[in-house]
Amino acid sequence: MANTLLERLENLPLDDHLRYETQKSPVVQNEKEGENLLLTVTQKEAVQPLLATNHGHFQIWDDLNRIKKSLQARIYAVIRQETGCGKKECAGWYRKIYKTDKVEDNPILARIYLRTCVMEKDRARYEELEKKPAKLMIKCVEQMPIWKYWAKDVKGCGAKTMSKLLAVWGNPSDFPTVAKSWKRLGLGLVKINGKWERTRKSRDKKLAKIYGYSPRRRSIVWEIEDSLFKSGGDGKYRTMFLARREYEKEMHPEIDHEKPGKKGVPGRGFSYQRARRYMVKKFIRDMWCMWKKLDGNYTPDPNGHTVIDFPEQS
Repeated sequence: MANTLLERLENLPLDDHLRYETQKSPVVQNEKEGENLLLTVTQKEAVQPLLATNHGHFQIWDDLNRIKKSLQARIYAVIRQETGCGKKECAGWYRKIYKTDKVEDNPILARIYLRTCVMEKDRARYEELEKKPAKLMIKCVEQMPIWKYWAKDVKGCGAKTMSKLLAVWGNPSDFPTVAKSWKRLGLGLVKINGKWERTRKSRDKKLAKIYGYSPRRRSIVWEIEDSLFKSGGDGKYRTMFLARREYEKEMHPEIDHEKPGKKGVPGRGFSYQRARRYMVKKFIRDMWCMWKKLDGNYTPDPNGHTVIDFPEQS
């Protein structure tokens, strides 16, 4: 697998994105009426090859990243075996070995170094290799209208995270409703035996097919969810999270939101997790709506719940 990856990486041109830089803007000015017109054909022609290219780069990056994380896990396993520490302390031991010069002074560190130095060398090599497809993923996303006219101004939304989200999501235009997008990304609900349930992993093949859940897609959504949560300040989605958390506390006074939860008994994590899920679903909804607007086939919700102001073009 590693050799095949290296061959694909060597054949990956750094200037691959330049083919799409000459694409016209999806928004033009109507001289007679003075209004912005959305060119559906131009938008799709510009975005579809970028999405395909981004997905190809993501697959290479993802394979390299998995190998890197696998090597890191093996190094941590050796550290736990030699020191008897827990998973949380492994990072500290790792820094002592490879980020300081104290290995020779400590026999335990020296023994771990001898057992893991080859793995660490390979890990660092794959970490360097994954930078090339990551750079191309960012360049692909930065040329997309969704980034230029909306995502770049969203606090907590980075180009690399955005590229990974689009790689696992696909083309948002292919999803007629935002609920289908939520289900695709592991945030949806399915009705089973008359009850609505969250999509999740299942060992039952029939249930797994109904859920349509992908842990990999959900992990990418978690990354952007975490980024939005940590954006801090007056970011739109961070503010939304804080407001929703207070709402959840008011709606569930029977739960002690100050103490940690136990098995079968929710605690302070209840409102936190529900508010984070609410926040990232709102982000996906807003992105889906803006994508539809840029495609020119967006219809606002009759109740006005999904109306987003379209940015004016100078």
